[in-house]
Amino acid sequence: MITIDRNPQSLEAGVSRATGEAPPKDRDFTVLLLVPDTLARTFGQDTYTSHTGVPGTINGPDAAIAAIAAAREMAMDAYTAWSDGLDPVDFHVLAVFEGLLEDIKP
Repeated sequence: MITIDRNPQSLEAGVSRATGEAPPKDRDFTVLLLVPDTLARTFGQDTYTSHTGVPGTINGPDAAIAAIAAAREMAMDAYTAWSDGLDPVDFHVLAVFEGLLEDIKP
């Protein structure tokens, strides 16, 4: 039999009654992709930066792979009007960072 804890304090805290632990939080990643030359305004210089979340249950290299896949799909969506014939892997990975990074250059 499964019982559901209706205690608002434990629900707000995200505490599992079965384990007494909070479920793993999503991990944020920043992925920097090189835009394919066929779409780039400046040959070899256009990049696409994506902020993605990966479920906390995915760890190690699999988390980075999931972040890259999500970033490539976001890039395909961003360039949808021009992306006929492109594949998500055409957006080459330049860097993957754990956390949300912002470009602050003027």
